[in-house]
Amino acid sequence: MKDDWQTKEFNYGIEVLLAEKPLDKSITKAVEELSELSVKLLQYLNKPGGVSSKDIEEEIIDCEMHFIVLKKYFPISEEVRNEKINKFLNSAEYKALKIK
Repeated sequence: MKDDWQTKEFNYGIEVLLAEKPLDKSITKAVEELSELSVKLLQYLNKPGGVSSKDIEEEIIDCEMHFIVLKKYFPISEEVRNEKINKFLNSAEYKALKIK
């Protein structure tokens, strides 16, 4: 699925990153971005009003961009995707939410 913000220029930038940035650097950057999102979300929960929705949106976009790069290195097979979906749909948590 391609989001609206994934322009031709953006996709070219991703291709440049893939060609020029080593895998270990891409993984490190992705982990940094995920950590930043984690911090913002915890701040949002623990300090209401201290973090804006825009702050969280920006971190989500950063993570999405790095997920695109990671998925080029680690493509997700249909088999694994379906296993995870089925596991979720059969989970007690999902079934409890579905009943409500």
